[in-house]
Amino acid sequence: MFLSLAPVEHRAQLCCALLALPLLGISSGACSNTAGPAAQAGSGGSSAEAGSAGSSGTNGSAAHGGNSGTAGSSGSPGTAGAGCVPLPPPGYVPEGWIPFTEYSCSQPFYMPSSPEYLPKPLKWKPCPDAAQLPKGCEVQDTDWPHDMHTRSNRSGLWATPNGHSLLARMRVTNVDPAFAEVVVADLHDTGKILFAIGISGRAADGVAIYPETFVDGVLTLALVGGAGVAENALIAERQGVMLVDYPNWKIGVSHVESSKLKFSWTANRDWLYRGEGLARRTVVFPRSNPDAPPEVVFPSSTAPQFVPGPTTLVSGAAFTNGYSGNRRTILIHTHQDGARPLLAFEDPLLGAGNFGSDGKDIVWTFGEELGRLESGIYAKQTVMTAPFTTNPAELKPWRLRSDPGRVMSNGYAVGCGYAARHEAPDSAFVVRLSDGQSWHVPGTRNFRWPSIVGIDCAHVYAYYDYMPTTPTSNPDDTLGIARIRIADLGPGEAPD
Repeated sequence: MFLSLAPVEHRAQLCCALLALPLLGISSGACSNTAGPAAQAGSGGSSAEAGSAGSSGTNGSAAHGGNSGTAGSSGSPGTAGAGCVPLPPPGYVPEGWIPFTEYSCSQPFYMPSSPEYLPKPLKWKPCPDAAQLPKGCEVQDTDWPHDMHTRSNRSGLWATPNGHSLLARMRVTNVDPAFAEVVVADLHDTGKILFAIGISGRAADGVAIYPETFVDGVLTLALVGGAGVAENALIAERQGVMLVDYPNWKIGVSHVESSKLKFSWTANRDWLYRGEGLARRTVVFPRSNPDAPPEVVFPSSTAPQFVPGPTTLVSGAAFTNGYSGNRRTILIHTHQDGARPLLAFEDPLLGAGNFGSDGKDIVWTFGEELGRLESGIYAKQTVMTAPFTTNPAELKPWRLRSDPGRVMSNGYAVGCGYAARHEAPDSAFVVRLSDGQSWHVPGTRNFRWPSIVGIDCAHVYAYYDYMPTTPTSNPDDTLGIARIRIADLGPGEAPD
């Protein structure tokens, strides 16, 4: 297995663009137009708004999702150009991690040098206030080195074709200079870590790498700067995106921007989408040529009045919840047919939103009797589903039950015949697609469910906020990911 990167000329352009300023006080003189030899394989082996395996054992078995993501499989030290000598790390870097130099000798990304240096598996423990929550509720155990914590709920969940659920998670040290890392864990293989990459920088700089989305086997990582400190090349006006492809965890830095605008990113095997919140549009770049002029996909020419929300990629198509004033609709874009409404209503009092899909089923909320004063609030809301399609004319919707929520912008997580979404103010809602049976998952006075991460055949994964009765200095005591076994939800409620 060899490292897959952008073409040499693009790597050089991206390297020089990203290193136009000294990075964290390190000289950028190692930027070179000369590419070194590709690294040999190692020992083998999931938003502005965000939305979605394997083994690191000796053989890299496809049954467990492929090879491990280490520097031995995705890069090696000293290969960014002739004479590259990696500099000492600027701060804390885990033992056995080495510079990821296939991108740049001076860029401070680090990866485990071999599978033995991958982080410890992710583990789970009972939820706090467990007696008041559904049976089997668990939260991630944050027994991590160097006082690491998650700091923010940035993650992605993706189900592999062989049924494994992969969770991409960001965490950061409390030391300064800080070390922010992204890990991917196989939740069906005792939480084993399959891939890891990190970046070091002063906490004041706000340097970070975090997962945006995990879609169709492509992990999209956002690279951002913080306070605009002169020594930090990834300043607030410079941001980028790194794409990691399953199952071999091949890395390519596909695009770097110099802009003060806040972007969101998502990608599949062929295309890279950028959401531009202030510009109120979504554009797309071909991954084969990320320097090409972007194509505007949303708003669409057939429904220009609808401004796009975050983009959801499913089976090669892009979907978004669009809004126009207080109206709501769902838009779709394919490269064959362009952009158009998935659902179009002549009656202005009708609308649709909360789109979600796993490529097998589509789920959304149908709204009737649009309110005049509150944006996107419909007096009557219904949960709808249909087999997946990218052709609006072939959509075959059918009603599941009434939707207990009031908003049209949360979006459903869909998987294995179930759908789930946040239900204001502090609970979650789960519905079975075969018959409309549903479950209301309440929070407690101190434990809330602000949003859903994803769903697989065994669990619903959700972010949680917790206010312990005893003060704590550990951020992960108050913020993290929890999971609930679907089998423990109980009998539920029959459809109305």
